[in-house]
Amino acid sequence: MRLMSTVSPALPPRFAMLKPLYPPSITSLVIITALGLLIYNEYIEFMLLKHSQWTQTSAHQLFASKDTENQVRVLFVGDPQIQGYRDEPALLGYVTRWDADRYLQRYFQEVMDYVHPEVVILMGDLLDEGSIANDWEFDVYAQRLKQLYAVPENVKLIYVAGDNDIGGERASDPLTDEKIQRFERHFGSVAEPIQHNFISFYKLNFLPFLHTQHSPKVDVDLTDKLTEMQEESDNKPVKILLSHNAISETMLHRHIQILQTLKPQYAFCAHTHYTGYLKHNLQELLGLFKKIYPNEEAPIDPQEDQTFVTEEYRIPTCSYRMGVPNMAYAAASIDKSGQLTYTLLWLPSRYKQLYRYAVFAALAVIVLIWKWCVQSTRRKR
Repeated sequence: MRLMSTVSPALPPRFAMLKPLYPPSITSLVIITALGLLIYNEYIEFMLLKHSQWTQTSAHQLFASKDTENQVRVLFVGDPQIQGYRDEPALLGYVTRWDADRYLQRYFQEVMDYVHPEVVILMGDLLDEGSIANDWEFDVYAQRLKQLYAVPENVKLIYVAGDNDIGGERASDPLTDEKIQRFERHFGSVAEPIQHNFISFYKLNFLPFLHTQHSPKVDVDLTDKLTEMQEESDNKPVKILLSHNAISETMLHRHIQILQTLKPQYAFCAHTHYTGYLKHNLQELLGLFKKIYPNEEAPIDPQEDQTFVTEEYRIPTCSYRMGVPNMAYAAASIDKSGQLTYTLLWLPSRYKQLYRYAVFAALAVIVLIWKWCVQSTRRKR
């Protein structure tokens, strides 16, 4: 009986150089997984979020349109609070500041490309350590902020002062004239009217009034400033109030006086790091005033319209370092009739991304150590 040969036929010459395919090594798998995680965290996650949230809002078609002739587009930046040198770890601080700055700048450029705003407004708390910084530190922080939030020359940039910039929220961090003057050297006046197209922006600083009861002596500067703003910009059809703190934090007397004097259709604030919305009805506020202060005269001209309503929007933070679960930039489009379209542009959670990196790094170290131990054992045999 003839036995069949079990020798495989020789490969043709063109396949002679091919080597058998082996499964990838553990090290290769770790490297491939690391690259996949990097690409997902830094690119794919934002692309999915943008597609599922930014483009699904009712405002998407408006911002996608290039017709800006009859509207003003505004981009709001809430509480960026760029990190300083004092509260960050000495060596690790270089990494944490770099990562936080990169996050702010990258997504700011994304929303700029999406919204194409005419006006960009930074809503206060620009610097995390602004109020406690010395002059040299403040100068460095201010220049860094301006580099992160650089805009084209045709875009108006407005800075609002916050308690982290000039103090005033706590007794341990007082508001002083020196801090205000230092802020104004870099970012402009803390309280002024700003005209743009058919809109009057009223930039106000409510920090001096957060912990003080109403009195004519204390409020005389506020009264004069409100009157001056109203006279300078009364001819604009759309009026918008800008402040770091909400109007209601100024105490009821001032609350009524601000609305009655300026009559803003809209107000924007920040400070809490969360989003919010509130309607201020002047008539209802006057009714509340009469209940609380029955023996006092209301701070309003009885001849003025008392049915005025102001819509106030609270801007969430755009910085993951504030520790809140959701970060966003806010965008609005206002037409000449005063119609406002408003949307929030949500951002990826950086802490979740960093958590993924940390878990992967820990598992990768364990796997590589296990591989090394196995190989060492085999060599000893």
